[in-house]
Amino acid sequence: MSSKLKSILVGDQGPIMDFETLDLVVDGTSPVDVLTTAGKFDVISRVIMILRFADAAVEWAVFAAEIAALTNGFYLQYGGQGLDTINPIKDNGDFFNIGYDVTLVKDAAGTPNQILSARWSFKQRILPWGLKMWDGETFGFKVQDDMTGLTSIDSLEGIVEGFRFAD
Repeated sequence: MSSKLKSILVGDQGPIMDFETLDLVVDGTSPVDVLTTAGKFDVISRVIMILRFADAAVEWAVFAAEIAALTNGFYLQYGGQGLDTINPIKDNGDFFNIGYDVTLVKDAAGTPNQILSARWSFKQRILPWGLKMWDGETFGFKVQDDMTGLTSIDSLEGIVEGFRFAD
């Protein structure tokens, strides 16, 4: 499982904004927790899901461009507790159940590949800034299916955005 990190600084003395990208294509050991790096954030403000897959005609009842939906799906978790576990993401249409700003676009290469993205914001939903992480809470995804055999998926990523308070 790979993690890619990139950071930018916001302001001279303000908080440090961080992004962490989590690769959710897992090896079939089910269920699998994909968590943010320990101590990475003080507050998580939002999550962006990006699913890149190949199919010119999107079907909402399947996952990516597979022939069926996922069996168990995946969901966000915070502090060991599931968020929206009643509606885990099992198919393309489920991104609408728990996300907003759901978009579907062709990729920039001009091929029939599709990019499905959804955004969840925790600002003002939980606290004015988002989900607090300074007490050692964990945040991530619980993936409940083996996704390694899904041939239509180029990548499935969860981009976690938050900040640390400046030292």
